[in-house]
Amino acid sequence: MTYASKPFYVGLSTYSSTNNHLLNTFLVHIAYLLFGNEPWALRLPALFAGILLVPTAYVVTRIFFNKDAALLAAGIIACSSPLIRYSILARGYSLMFLIFLLLLGLAAYLRQSSNSSAWLLFGTVAALGFYAMPIMIYPFGIVVVWLLLSIAFQETSTARGILLKQLFKALLIAGLLALALYSPIIIMTGLKPIMSQGHLKPEPWREYVSTLYPFLRICWGDWNKDMPVAVSYLLAIGFPVSLVFHKRISRYRIPVVLAACIWLIPMIFIYRVLLIDRVWLFLLPLYVASASSGLSYIVEPVKAKLGNYRSIAVPVAAIALSLWMGWNVLHTEYIYDPTGTLRDAEEITVFLKEYLRPGDRVIVPAASTVLRYYFILYGVPVGYLSSDVIEGERILVVENEARQRVEVFVAQQGITLRERYHNAFPNYGAPKPVKKYKFATIYEIHRKSHAVY
Repeated sequence: MTYASKPFYVGLSTYSSTNNHLLNTFLVHIAYLLFGNEPWALRLPALFAGILLVPTAYVVTRIFFNKDAALLAAGIIACSSPLIRYSILARGYSLMFLIFLLLLGLAAYLRQSSNSSAWLLFGTVAALGFYAMPIMIYPFGIVVVWLLLSIAFQETSTARGILLKQLFKALLIAGLLALALYSPIIIMTGLKPIMSQGHLKPEPWREYVSTLYPFLRICWGDWNKDMPVAVSYLLAIGFPVSLVFHKRISRYRIPVVLAACIWLIPMIFIYRVLLIDRVWLFLLPLYVASASSGLSYIVEPVKAKLGNYRSIAVPVAAIALSLWMGWNVLHTEYIYDPTGTLRDAEEITVFLKEYLRPGDRVIVPAASTVLRYYFILYGVPVGYLSSDVIEGERILVVENEARQRVEVFVAQQGITLRERYHNAFPNYGAPKPVKKYKFATIYEIHRKSHAVY
């Protein structure tokens, strides 16, 4: 609504208080031009990125560990509730997750290759990652640190000086391309909105440290959302095993997890900003891949005793695990309601199209943009949503019960708690329910001179 619906020269040169995931904006606009203004079309870029995350995770896990770990990781990632959630939410997160894994796979090859084309590809993909989201600095830093450690401490057939030179060129290419891609934004608004999103400031040390543990618990809960408890425990066991026995499990001396710690821990304490939990979700595929490698190592002695069934044991287990997790995910509300949006918005719009009359005002305390989208889609004048509430003869309040209690109306929209309502707007009568939906209710409020009792 804010960016992708606009022409390219507007959507890709604006970065206001609502952060703009530029690569997704570009792809969503293409999808809109090809398939029209339909919700499924606007979700295609994020969805395809999420789907591609599964085979990419398989390939990357197999590169770093083995095929058994790769099968387990792919099966778990395919049915990971949070990863599915951000594959159906039309924003840039799933694109960033995918690009992180692509860069890891490329890094595994580049650690001993002077192939200029491959290094150019690495820099280009990295630039696209930054174009997807500026917070790509976190996953990209992990990949760069791992490459530096691998070049420094692992035997390679290519001279370290050549590899470091190629890495420097790739970083330069990534920086210049990202700068070029962001140049319309920089020209229009400067760097500040991109670097800080306009409002994030370091927190005082005491407050930051006190909130760090609760924040980590939230992230951990999100990672294990809708996952069977047994699977959560298995992954929690497999992860430390993969670290302790890394030399036996992985073909690379340096664990990617070590590079993540070296890069992220200083960044976390330097910036002292607890970014929202979804920012760190790019680490989930890495966690699952590492844990799966630990599990494959644990079950190796058991596999050896299966005889002729040895070759199918892990594939069958991966399929069974995926089906089990998938069944759980399909029977939860989590993936169907990614951000507490107005799920009945389309039905509400169809009703209001016939019900609204001149002079009406519509208030949506939560998810007003969703209703605005469907108003445009169904040809309902958006003036009903944007007009001054005080001037309305009749106010229709669409209460999103997925986001708020029935008794609550949002004050900044002109509506306060019901018990304060008459003091705030003495010229209006009491709210009366008009139509009830599964996740929302429409209330009608008249001016006292026109009120119906």
